[in-house]
Amino acid sequence: MRPALIRPATPSDAGGIAALINQEIRSGLAIWRNSERSCNDIRNMLTERLALNHGVFVATSQDTIVGWAGYGPFRSGEGYARTVEHSVHIAGPLQRQGIARRLMEDLTAHATQNGICSMIGAIEAGNTASISLHEKLGFLEAGRLPRAGHKFGKWLTLILMHKILAS
Repeated sequence: MRPALIRPATPSDAGGIAALINQEIRSGLAIWRNSERSCNDIRNMLTERLALNHGVFVATSQDTIVGWAGYGPFRSGEGYARTVEHSVHIAGPLQRQGIARRLMEDLTAHATQNGICSMIGAIEAGNTASISLHEKLGFLEAGRLPRAGHKFGKWLTLILMHKILAS
């Protein structure tokens, strides 16, 4: 497979992003949902984020979306306007090949250029690969919430990773 191309996402990418998200919902612990997201749900999310000039990027290989990363509001309220929470997901067979790093580098550059001060990632404690990637990108553990979620019959610990991007 050719190296992935990273580009800004558009609402027309909703189907490919939904496929990645739904695969993770069905089989993984990175997304703590039980119900899958519709293509329309993802298209609406993309439209909202892009209207706010929040970054969303996809990685494609042979015209197939193999990864995505995006950021959106961390919490409601004007005081949080310059803090965002991000997501990054890569298709299982292509994980640990540098695609997530490239997506995250583009995502943090976009956020910095758009006046975002802080970026937060919420990671399940057993996802050591994601925690390691975030540490390599300059994120620091800012909190650990035991039993914050439940999926597949087990309690999950949430780790919050934080990076200050700009002042």
